[in-house]
Amino acid sequence: MHPILIKIGPLALRSWGLMLLIGFLLGYWLAVKRGEKYGVSRQDLLDLALYLLLAGIIGGRLVYILLNITYYASNPIQTIAIWNGGLSFYGSFAAGVLTVYIFCRKRGIDFLEMVDLLTPSLALGYAFGRIGCFLNGCCYGVPTKLPWGVRFPGAFLGEPVHPVQLYAFLANIVFMFVLLWFDEKKKRHSGQTFFLYMMLYAFYRFLAEILRKGATADILFDGITQAQMASIILFLVGGYLWWRAERQKE
Repeated sequence: MHPILIKIGPLALRSWGLMLLIGFLLGYWLAVKRGEKYGVSRQDLLDLALYLLLAGIIGGRLVYILLNITYYASNPIQTIAIWNGGLSFYGSFAAGVLTVYIFCRKRGIDFLEMVDLLTPSLALGYAFGRIGCFLNGCCYGVPTKLPWGVRFPGAFLGEPVHPVQLYAFLANIVFMFVLLWFDEKKKRHSGQTFFLYMMLYAFYRFLAEILRKGATADILFDGITQAQMASIILFLVGGYLWWRAERQKE
């Protein structure tokens, strides 16, 4: 666990923030490489990237605070301490989709084509964000006897636990390549690359939460965590939108 990579006086380079930045930059690079195919200019992508960075941080942080409102109500100064981690993917996702929609409306760009362009970048950026979680020592799983279990300070009295963060990294790197292949080889309808990721991510996240219950994931009801409930909704919405797109091909 290396939450702080370099510290010079009061200034510290934190691994979580660095990995988040690396993921963002790699995602932007991938989007620019693919932008010509979609007829989206580098300038539009740069402008949108800056808006998405801000929206993702604000949306993700707001939802994370709401999910942990008891703690933040008692420690209000910690609401701005994003350098310690604490972003909800679903909050960032919702804020990001809304931002893309508003941006596309203002620039006259097809929204579904834009999200198809950005989706592999989203998977890539998310993967590196989870590496940041691993280095930060947050979002780990329950104890395991498997040989790749990792010990995090303060987690289950030093017992090896599932490195769920690394599972997330591997899953989303695979998803990125699947999305790129699908986008290039399949006869898709606008939006289907995005809808595919909605289903893939929701399926992965539902399973990953099983390994986090009682560790870093709170149960909402009947053994279902908040993220699992959101995953069920995301999968159903993605599946419905995929089905609608398939019907439009006929």
